[in-house]
Amino acid sequence: EEMAALKLEDAKEKILKWKWPLGVACVAFSLVLVWPGSRGGVSGSFVEPKTGISFTDTFDGKKLLGAGVRVKQIGPLPVNVYAVALYGGAKKKLPALTAFGSGKRTLRLVFARGVGASTIVDALASVKDVAAPVKQDFKSTMLSLIGTSLRKGDAIHLSCPAKARGLRAEVVTTKAAASSSKTATVDGKNLCDAVFALFLVEPSVSPALLKDIRRRYDN
Repeated sequence: EEMAALKLEDAKEKILKWKWPLGVACVAFSLVLVWPGSRGGVSGSFVEPKTGISFTDTFDGKKLLGAGVRVKQIGPLPVNVYAVALYGGAKKKLPALTAFGSGKRTLRLVFARGVGASTIVDALASVKDVAAPVKQDFKSTMLSLIGTSLRKGDAIHLSCPAKARGLRAEVVTTKAAASSSKTATVDGKNLCDAVFALFLVEPSVSPALLKDIRRRYDN
């Protein structure tokens, strides 16, 4: 934050000294204010640097433990599909990453581009140690919540319901500046741990998320 403030003051001095045109000055200020990977945008939030998507410091009573990006290789190009954040109970030491406790961990996926429903659901359902009927129920439920596709700015929230062995899923969609959400819980042994393991156990679908979690605990 101090570094961002220093750069802002430096930009102000240069604009006044060089008497830049108003349009150029506005561009300069926008580049300084949206500082990648910093706490910017909404007060009390963290900006994921690759997508510019903000995550609040707390969500549903849980603390932000780390954020990163999901990158998918499409042909020769790497594409930022969504930003993902982990929320849970604060701990002094980094625990086993999947062991944040039932009902005390949430993954938030916020999409940086449009994605077909079957594409994201197949990816989330590519879990291990989950019975085939449970996996199929999870896929059917997610497809029902999402519909045909997700738009840029839509979100999926995944959490473990208290004292249950299933997974609670919420899909938040935005359309015409309005948002709506649908929620469902899928019951099934190991389902929640298996889905979280996609993100929190190497090889993670988001190495950047793991890196940021470890960085926060190191600090």
